[in-house]
Amino acid sequence: GNYILTDLSHAMLKYSESTLPKAACDMRALPFKSKFDLVLMIFDSINYLMTKKDLESAFCEISSVLAPGGIFTFDASMEENSKKHIAPHTEQKKTGGYQYTHTSVYNPVTKIHRNHFILKERDGREYRESHKQRIYTIEEFFMAIEKSGLYVLAVYDAFTMNKPRRNSKRVQFILKKENKDA
Repeated sequence: GNYILTDLSHAMLKYSESTLPKAACDMRALPFKSKFDLVLMIFDSINYLMTKKDLESAFCEISSVLAPGGIFTFDASMEENSKKHIAPHTEQKKTGGYQYTHTSVYNPVTKIHRNHFILKERDGREYRESHKQRIYTIEEFFMAIEKSGLYVLAVYDAFTMNKPRRNSKRVQFILKKENKDA
């Protein structure tokens, strides 16, 4: 089969050890003309979309690159996972030749979860990175999916085959593209 790794960040793809073909692209504007049987989006990448419009665009784009009957699966970080960071939480660790600081804070009004990382090497070099994610409800995902030509086959409490609960920290969605020929 044909596989392609994608990420918005060219640097992330550059440092990947995979020998699979890679494409730097935005999930809201996919450059592919081929059709895929399966699209996987891993580790809460969907939460990096900041608006409901962005969410809808991504679902429509993914639908456009899926073959009829194709599957799209993604996991999402839910509010229960972020609630413990309403008061900023900082963690510091040393590993190998590195020391890192991770600060996490969640704003329940804006539904924005921010993660800040500072990585220090033994030689004093320092790297900083910030991540901003939007936390959506299951209902918001369903509403965005509705407009895409995809439908929900299943939703699971992440890492299980159980139905999600109101207090699920992560959920896994399995979507399917409508097969108009069937």
